[in-house]
Amino acid sequence: MVVADRHSRTGIRIGEELPPRLQQVTQEGINAFHVAFGGSNPIHTDPEAAKHTELGATVQHGVRTLYTVFAMLFERYPLGLARRGALEAKFIAPVTPGDVISCHCLALERRQEDERQILVFDIWAMNQKGAKVLVGRASVVEAAGSGSA
Repeated sequence: MVVADRHSRTGIRIGEELPPRLQQVTQEGINAFHVAFGGSNPIHTDPEAAKHTELGATVQHGVRTLYTVFAMLFERYPLGLARRGALEAKFIAPVTPGDVISCHCLALERRQEDERQILVFDIWAMNQKGAKVLVGRASVVEAAGSGSA
């Protein structure tokens, strides 16, 4: 039996984007994430050490950027993501303090798999210069017949 999320009944049309979400990147936020998840790489938290790297600055953990995309999907489709949903992403450019990242989820397709209706999203994140920093795909389970084509 498939249990529908309350939001999946409203459906999202293929080609429609969830409302984008902004992430202000600060060194304090990077440090807090680093501590919470037990990081050990100084490239994230030590600006002095990071000055001597190719980037010349600290960088945000890629998973912190991905978390914003995950939160967007989970808020809309909590059961659909938790029950056989999937998230696949590539981190393609560094994110540094001072960046403003916009995260996006665009509905690409619906398909039927057994008794489940799967909604597939193109996901990406861009910095304030318009450069993509993360790309990937996500899928959630919807109730059969809940969406619009």
